[in-house]
Amino acid sequence: MWIKNRAGLVMTALVALAACSPSSEGTLELDVQQEQAYLAGMQSDLQNLARKQEIYYADRSTYTDDFELLGFVSNTGVEVDIFAATVSGWAAVATHLGLPGRGCGLRYGGVQTVQTPGGQVVETFGETVCD
Repeated sequence: MWIKNRAGLVMTALVALAACSPSSEGTLELDVQQEQAYLAGMQSDLQNLARKQEIYYADRSTYTDDFELLGFVSNTGVEVDIFAATVSGWAAVATHLGLPGRGCGLRYGGVQTVQTPGGQVVETFGETVCD
């Protein structure tokens, strides 16, 4: 009796394992969803940075590249670099550990254009550009 139950248990485990294993199509879909989540995280961080910069500017009439002064903390896996922060504007690029060689950029005001890791130039003020 124990051998019969054990064989049934093994068969059930194998069926469950097969059901949980992603197919090549499922893996591709998951990768696309994961990529979209990483991009959304970078865009969200840049928009959050924009809000923090505007609050800072309202108090001091200048922008800053100091994350601590801004009270800015990025999402897990996202790294944000501020390339310019002056009295006339700022520019930043966000990257994600899960998307090497890609990123998103954002700029406000009269500062230099900024380029994403994939080579997209951020020209329009206030528009997030991703590659």
